[in-house]
Amino acid sequence: KWTDGLEASKDDYRCSEGAAFMDWSSSSPEQRRETESVVEEDSLSQTTGHMTDLCGDEADNSPPLQLHTLKQFEQHLNDLKKENFSLKLRIYFLEERIQQKYEESSEDVYRTNIELKVEVESLKKELQEKQELLDKALTTAESLTNDNEAELQRRCQERQQEIDHMQQVLETKIQLLQEEAQLARGEAERMASLAGSHSHASLVSLDTTMEEIPEDERPPHILSPSNTSKDRLIEDLTKELRCKEALVSELCGEKKTLTLRVEELEEQVQELSSSLLQKDKDVEFYQEELGHERLRIEEEMQSLVEEQQSQLNQYECAAGQCVSELQKAQLQVQSLQAKIQESEANNMKLQEKLTEMERELRSLRQAAQSQERTIQGLTESIGTKDNEAQELYHLIEGQNNTLCKLQELAHRNQLTQAPAGMSESLTMAQLQSELVRVQSSLFSLGLELDASQRSLKQTQRQGDDLLRFKDRLNSDLQEALQHREVTEKQNQDLSSALQKTRSELQSKEAALKACEAEKLTGTAEKDKIIEQLKHFLQDKEQHLQEYSEMLESTKSSKPRDVLLEKLRERIKERDRALERSIDDKFSCLEERDGQVRRLQLALREKERDLERLRCILSNNEETITSLDALVRGKDLELEQAAEAYRNLQWLKQKGEEKERNALREKDAIVNQLQAALQTRSQEMQDLTAALVARVQAGPTEVVEELKARLALKEKLFQELLSDRSCQANEHQAQVQDLLNTLSSKDQYLQDSSYRLSLVISERTDQQQELHKQLTQAERELCELRRDKEKETGGEAEQLRKLLKEKEAFIKELIQVQGEAVQKENEAEMKALQEDMQLVLKKEMEAQKEISVLRQSLDEVVAKDGTDHQSVLEQLVSEYSKLNDALKTEKRLYQNLTHLHRSDGSLEKIQRLHTELDSVQALRGQLEEVLKRTRSMALSLERAAKGQAEFGELSSEEEGDNEDGSSEEFTDSIEEDDNKESSRGFNSVQASVSAQSSDGVAEASLLQNAEIKQLEGTKRTLEEIQTQLDDDGFDSLAEMRTALQRLQQENQALKEHQRQCEAFGLRTSMDDDLNEEEEEEEGDGGEWMLEEDDADPSSSSCPADPSSS
Repeated sequence: KWTDGLEASKDDYRCSEGAAFMDWSSSSPEQRRETESVVEEDSLSQTTGHMTDLCGDEADNSPPLQLHTLKQFEQHLNDLKKENFSLKLRIYFLEERIQQKYEESSEDVYRTNIELKVEVESLKKELQEKQELLDKALTTAESLTNDNEAELQRRCQERQQEIDHMQQVLETKIQLLQEEAQLARGEAERMASLAGSHSHASLVSLDTTMEEIPEDERPPHILSPSNTSKDRLIEDLTKELRCKEALVSELCGEKKTLTLRVEELEEQVQELSSSLLQKDKDVEFYQEELGHERLRIEEEMQSLVEEQQSQLNQYECAAGQCVSELQKAQLQVQSLQAKIQESEANNMKLQEKLTEMERELRSLRQAAQSQERTIQGLTESIGTKDNEAQELYHLIEGQNNTLCKLQELAHRNQLTQAPAGMSESLTMAQLQSELVRVQSSLFSLGLELDASQRSLKQTQRQGDDLLRFKDRLNSDLQEALQHREVTEKQNQDLSSALQKTRSELQSKEAALKACEAEKLTGTAEKDKIIEQLKHFLQDKEQHLQEYSEMLESTKSSKPRDVLLEKLRERIKERDRALERSIDDKFSCLEERDGQVRRLQLALREKERDLERLRCILSNNEETITSLDALVRGKDLELEQAAEAYRNLQWLKQKGEEKERNALREKDAIVNQLQAALQTRSQEMQDLTAALVARVQAGPTEVVEELKARLALKEKLFQELLSDRSCQANEHQAQVQDLLNTLSSKDQYLQDSSYRLSLVISERTDQQQELHKQLTQAERELCELRRDKEKETGGEAEQLRKLLKEKEAFIKELIQVQGEAVQKENEAEMKALQEDMQLVLKKEMEAQKEISVLRQSLDEVVAKDGTDHQSVLEQLVSEYSKLNDALKTEKRLYQNLTHLHRSDGSLEKIQRLHTELDSVQALRGQLEEVLKRTRSMALSLERAAKGQAEFGELSSEEEGDNEDGSSEEFTDSIEEDDNKESSRGFNSVQASVSAQSSDGVAEASLLQNAEIKQLEGTKRTLEEIQTQLDDDGFDSLAEMRTALQRLQQENQALKEHQRQCEAFGLRTSMDDDLNEEEEEEEGDGGEWMLEEDDADPSSSSCPADPSSS
């Protein structure tokens, strides 16, 4: 009954726990936490109540209170079992709920996949229908174009037939006219021969008639004889007339007859001449008709050509539109490729997220398995502790019962005590020995039972651990095998994809080669056609020239026949050429039509590719959306699993804490029970001693009571053993149920993982297919780009030809302009030469002035040796600046002369302009230096105003200087230099004379040194002049020219040196060049340096060689 009630209470508790768990699962996490906190408080209150009860029971050693404490312990154990069971139920329901969510998500995925497949098939059907409609439209358009081409060909053939018929009619008419003309000519010749044989009169008459005939209609043998033949004929006729004067009378009759015949012949000749005129008129009329027909044919041909050109323009416009559409399609394809790349990146990110999710799921599974293992170990430890506690409870209950019974016996013995003898002592000893044996036997049996139970439990645990380890190994093996199968499938798919891509690449390469060969043949044919057309145009031009020459030629009959024959031949050739040109044009049109058709087909293929790519993009977007949905679902599931994991961890922690508390409480209870056992054993020993001492009467009754109690204890022990066996069976059943649930969970997890692996493999296959399609689309785009580049290559060649022609035309224009520019350059060079001559004249005048100034300086130094040092230093610095400016100006002039000697061009003119600008800048610098010298001279003059001797003169000179500088500085720089230098030196003289009394002792040494330097410079000048006289130079100009030649030779030698350095001859040439340069510079450079030190005006000439 007790077991049935316990099972019923367990069922009720399961139902209540299931309902509570459903409420708990449906409620929010805050409500869950509140309920769990309330449950914990209740459990804690219950445990505290149990502990207080135990403490009260220990305080009160009465037997009814001790029985109450055992019931409370049993209730507490039952509560712990219920809590453990409730935790297991919660875990089970959580796992079921997670399984349901996974199943729902997989069903949604399958449904979405089915719907997507249905949509894809419907879209494919629509695409097929649209493609069929497009094919029909294209076929109709092609049929219309073919009809138009057939009509054009038919019209052209009719016109050609008409032209051939007209040509045949004209040829027959021309042949008839030629035959009639030949017959008339034969008759005329025959009649002329008859008339010449009969008489001179007939000849005269014939001559008169032939003279009356126009020159164009005369026969060739009459027109042809010369004057000598006529003279001979006249002489012969006169002789015959002399011989036949006698026969005149005889021939009178004959003469009459002849005159009649001559009249008839004249009439016939007139008729023939009139017929010839009519025939000529007919020929002219037919020629006019031929010209009109020719013009009409040319107009028709021009109209046909214009129509063909308009068609070609239309085709070109269509081709341009096709090209623009192709470009748009390429842009769309590029945008689609970018979108596809983005989708691929998103897919990769999603795949990475999926892998991370799978890793997290695996880690969660491993954590859950470890938690389950720890929970199982804890449950097993709890079960062992529960068993040990129950055994201890039973032992304590038995001992309590025996203690109670012994206490009752002691009370009874105390109540019924009587004196006893030796017999009673013997009975008591026997009873004590029997009791000791019974107790020892009971303890030994209890220990054996405990040991056997523990060994059984240990064996059971080992068997369960082995089974679990075996299951884990099997699951790991299955997962490894599944992963290996998946990897093998992926490797096979990749190898098949590689083979397919290689085969496609080979086929596309072959197609590319074929297309290239076709395009090369097409370009060669087009080149041939272009060359034929060029030859045809040249022939036409030659024919036109010949026609013009023939029209300008004579209008005789024979040339007319030749012209007619030539016209016939040329008309035939022209007809043939027209037929050829028409055939060529039609072939070109057919080629253009073929190209347009190819472009249209390419457009169709590109549109199909675009639609295909759009479909792929839509599929990719749909897959991306589905993957996003899956990822979101997986994220939600992960979040839920993480929350469940957190809840499980929290529950685990709480359970562990509860178990730890329970274990601590149980340990405390066991310690208390052990203490109670020890106290009770001591009490038992005390009671036995008291009983042995007191019991003296009624030993049989005591033995019977003890036997009855032993029987009751044996019954109770058997009942406890049966209860234990029942509890062990129930615990085994619960453990088996938990194992079954765990195995079902493992199977579900394996199935879900397998499904996820299948879904991932499908997605990877789809992505690989998309990659393949993308690579195919990219290759097709590359092929189309190559085709377009090749097509544009021909256009580029034409453009290059046009550019070459334009470049030739531009070169001709440049040559024409170059001649004019050369004339302008010559005029400019003449102007520059004049400017150079003026500049050289001014320079010579400046040098003369500078020499005058130096002479005056020498005179001043000789007269007045007391000159101020600072003024001289300033003057020397200013003159050095002037020398530098003159040197630079001289170099510029020499460069100008060098450029003038070379051939003129635009670049050289620009260089001359730049050089002139620099010359103007240098002139400005010279003007600034002259202004400074002027200001210095004025300052010196102002300093010298204090003297009485030169006061009036200095004032007058200053006024003159100011007036002269304001008026004459704009005219010429050199005159200002002369005037102001002379005035400056006059002012220097004045200042020297003013300051002679003050600083003689201070500047005497410096002035002596300067005088020595000036004497050295004079000596060097004299030596230079002697060297010039010895060398044969009359002036500095000759010296300059010689130096310029040396400079040019040095430059040529330096260029030669550079060339020799390139060929490894540097070492041999450097020494020679250095020796030559040293000799040249030793001859001229040292002389020029000395001249620079002495005379800055003369040093400006040879500055170039040293600088070069």
